[in-house]
Amino acid sequence: MNISEPLRFILLVKLMGKAFWISILTAIISTIMTLVPIWILYLMVEELTVATLSLELIYSCLAVAFIAMLLRWGLIVISHVSAHHGALKLAYHLKLHLTQKLGLAPLSFFSAHTASDLRKVINDDIAALEGFLAHFLPDVASALTLPIVGLSLLLYVDAPMAFIAILLLPVAIWCQWLSMRRSAEQARQWGELQINIAQKVSEYIRGIAVIKSFGLRSDSFRQLSQTIRDVAPWVENYCKKNMFGWNCFNCLLSSNLVLVAPIGAWRCYQGDLAPVDWLLCLLVAPVILQPFLRLVFALTEQAQRQGSLDRLNQIVNASQITVPHVIDKASLPTGNLVLSFSHVSYHYDHQKSGLQEVTFNTLPHGLTAIVGPSGAGKTTIARLATRLLDCDQGEVTLGGLNIQHWPLEELFKQISMVSQNVYLFNGTVMENLLLGRPDANIEQVIAATQAACAHEFILSLPQGYDTQIGENGARLSGGERQRLSIARTLLRDAPLLILDEATAYADSENEWLIQQAISSLCNGRSVLMIAHRLKTIIHADQIIVVDQGKVVGQGRHDELLLNCPCYCQLWQDAGLGGEKIDDH
Repeated sequence: MNISEPLRFILLVKLMGKAFWISILTAIISTIMTLVPIWILYLMVEELTVATLSLELIYSCLAVAFIAMLLRWGLIVISHVSAHHGALKLAYHLKLHLTQKLGLAPLSFFSAHTASDLRKVINDDIAALEGFLAHFLPDVASALTLPIVGLSLLLYVDAPMAFIAILLLPVAIWCQWLSMRRSAEQARQWGELQINIAQKVSEYIRGIAVIKSFGLRSDSFRQLSQTIRDVAPWVENYCKKNMFGWNCFNCLLSSNLVLVAPIGAWRCYQGDLAPVDWLLCLLVAPVILQPFLRLVFALTEQAQRQGSLDRLNQIVNASQITVPHVIDKASLPTGNLVLSFSHVSYHYDHQKSGLQEVTFNTLPHGLTAIVGPSGAGKTTIARLATRLLDCDQGEVTLGGLNIQHWPLEELFKQISMVSQNVYLFNGTVMENLLLGRPDANIEQVIAATQAACAHEFILSLPQGYDTQIGENGARLSGGERQRLSIARTLLRDAPLLILDEATAYADSENEWLIQQAISSLCNGRSVLMIAHRLKTIIHADQIIVVDQGKVVGQGRHDELLLNCPCYCQLWQDAGLGGEKIDDH
């Protein structure tokens, strides 16, 4: 299913395909079947009023009425099944489409949208649209068909009574308009309240450990409690504003018999209307107006779901990193690839600059370290190198080819990254390791874990490599998670390795083990290391010093101590023990 334009309700209906038309057609026919027994009853009563009674006709009418009821229920089932099938299929393709969009979205998009926001859009909003479309289509078809067919019957029998049956409709519509004229804005406000609650609940859950550590009560988390309390007055105000119009609308749609019954009786007394025709009017008149109640429910739901569509379109319309045309893989650079920055500049939103005219090359068989004070642009360099961001000016190349011209799948095969924030999946140790190389055998896995100084602690686990480690490796220590991440990177064996200070949060024992593992990573490949502890990179083959988004020094440790004031200041700030300088 190809979605190449912003989402609208018309487009969603088109994407449902033939399931939409099957649902509509069966809903219309089933609605017509609702009036067949009433019409049959009318014919039977009319037959009873004649001098000669035909039992065969009575029996035939009863059989037709029974078949019509069975057919109606069968068609209702088909209509709802088709609508749900089409809506679920649409939800499936929408989730795939949004996932692909998010996969190509730049990192700046995720800075502006929290995880709870995206979860609500992809799960809650799509689920709401699925339920809306699955029920909206049959309800609208029935709500439109029943009044038309019912009014046609009354017009056929007696036109004045048909007019009387719909006399209250304009008044009911006016009352409902009073309630719905602010529905779009109210739906937007309700959506914002729900998103705000989801965000605050997510923040509260993430902060549970801190709350318990300080002995705080849940009601002391003011933002969460106040956000929840703010919903009650909004709902109360909403009910007050819409109560009068909604109650009047509901009552008027159910009250046309107040006019049809006495006026029809008076006309029968005057001889202007046959009693059997009056009976038909009494049976059909209520079903002419009551379906409008379901139609209003569907339209109100549609106004609320517009907010869901708007949030979905924020993802659909998000900027995307460029994807190159399909090229011959044989023409791509191979071997030990050098990463090059050539006059690269990047600007963050609402900030003056991230990087300015940055130029450097990694070494083909060596360690290139990036150092600098907090906010200098070190992490931005790592993100540009992995295409989490795309530069505004200049060029980033890998093996001489602009990384924007690399097919993404091939580019990510050439790069491995170990960051200070490790993410592991809820599964076994082996399953997490094989993410780096699914076709690896056990000998290759063990070789990688031994090089990463992780083999011994894995064997000490209850089930060894088959041990479940919990969500994000919750059953492992921070150092163990980091070494497992390094083993996964070693197993992948990519020619370019990017390290974002893998020892930033490690204790002294784990730091030594991780440094040993990093030494294994640096063998035979080009390595770019974002360093926050200077003592970890004093033996680097090349050190790039950045400050305020610019390269202010380049060389080896001893050279920079003599020639780079910024590096000298960093060295002095670190002290003899090489304490941690910053977190970013």
